[in-house]
Amino acid sequence: MKELFFISIFLIIYVYFAYPVLLMALSLFKSKKNDISGIEPLVSIIITAFNEEKHIREKITRSLSLDYPGEKLEIIVASDGSTDKTDSIVKEFEPKGVKLIRVEGRLGKTETQNQAVKIAAGEIIIFTDATTWYNKDVIGKLVRNFAGETVGCAGGELSYVNPEYKITGEGGGLYWKYERMLKSLESKVSSLIGVSGCLYALRKKLYSPIDSEQISDFVIAQQIVEKGYRVVYEPQAKSFELVSEKNKDEFKMRIRVALRSLHGIWHMRRMLNPFKHGLYTVQIISHKILRYAAPVLLIVLFLTNIFLLKDFFFLIFFLLQCLFYAAALFGFYFPQLAQRLKLYVPYYFCLVNFAALIALGKFITGKKQVTWEPIR
Repeated sequence: MKELFFISIFLIIYVYFAYPVLLMALSLFKSKKNDISGIEPLVSIIITAFNEEKHIREKITRSLSLDYPGEKLEIIVASDGSTDKTDSIVKEFEPKGVKLIRVEGRLGKTETQNQAVKIAAGEIIIFTDATTWYNKDVIGKLVRNFAGETVGCAGGELSYVNPEYKITGEGGGLYWKYERMLKSLESKVSSLIGVSGCLYALRKKLYSPIDSEQISDFVIAQQIVEKGYRVVYEPQAKSFELVSEKNKDEFKMRIRVALRSLHGIWHMRRMLNPFKHGLYTVQIISHKILRYAAPVLLIVLFLTNIFLLKDFFFLIFFLLQCLFYAAALFGFYFPQLAQRLKLYVPYYFCLVNFAALIALGKFITGKKQVTWEPIR
C-alpha cells in the first residue's frame, strides 16, 4: 500500500509540478531559436462554424479589418451543416470575397476543416473559431514565424475573458494560464505537442487530412513534427474567448476534448518512440498521457491512504485530501460563495480530472465523439 501511495503521489507531483520545472531547466540550456521577419505570403483564414448566427457576422467583419494586405488574404467560412442563419449571413459577405463551403451531413469540425483546406489558395492556412476574437495584427504575428524553413506550424495565444467572474470561468482562466506557460516552455526546448484550435497557422503543403474522430489541433502538431518541422508558440498573436459560465457546459467540453485527445494519442502512437523522437515523446507522455491518467492516480492515492491511517503522517494527508475534495464539492453546490472564498482551484481541478476519468472510460469502451456544439 505504501508503495502504491508513494508511486501515485510521485507521478501526480511530476505531472503538475516537476514537469514544468524540468522544462524550465532545459530551456536554460536548450532554447531553440526561430527565424522571424515580416513576410507577407498569401494567407487563407478558415473559420469553422456550426450554428453560429450570433457570432459569425462580427467574426467576418473583424477578419476583414485585419492589418494585412487584402489582396493576400482569403477568408473561408466552413459550415458543418448549420441549420440556422449562419450560411445566409456568410453569403452577404460574398461581394467582399468571403467564401462559404458547406459540408453536408454534420460530419464534425475536423472533416469540415479537411474539406475547406481543399479549396484554400493560401500558402499559409490559419484555422480559427467563430467565437474567437483577435488583435488586428494577428496574421502578421503568426506568419512571421514561417520566414525560415524549419517551422511548419505556429500556435497563437488564447486568453479567456470572464466578465461575470463566475467560479467556472475563474478556474478555467487559471488553468489556461498554466497551459500557456507549458506551451511557451515546450516551444523553447522542442515543439508544441498541440496548438489551441481557436487560432493556429500552418503551411498548406504540410496539411494531411485527419480522421473525423481525431482532434485536429492535437493531431496536426504531431503530424508536422513527424514530417521534420517545428511547431512553435507565438505569444504575440493574441486571441480571446469568453469562458464557459456553466459548470455543465465546461464539463461536457472537457470530456469531449479529453476523449478526442485520447483517440489522437492512440492514432499517433508511433510518436511515443523516444529513440526516434526523443524529448518530444517525453513531452507527450508528461503533458498528455500522464495528465489523463491523473484521475486514476488520485483515486489510487485516496484509497491506499485509507489503509495507512494508523500512521500520523498518512492520517494528516488523508484529512487534507478530504478537505480539498470538500472544497471542490462546495464550489459545485455553492458556486457564488465559493467564488468569494476563492475556491476555484480545487473546484476546477476536480472538474477537469473527473471529466478526464469519464473520457478515459469512454475511450476504453471504444466510444467516439465527432461533432461539437457551440458553448461559449
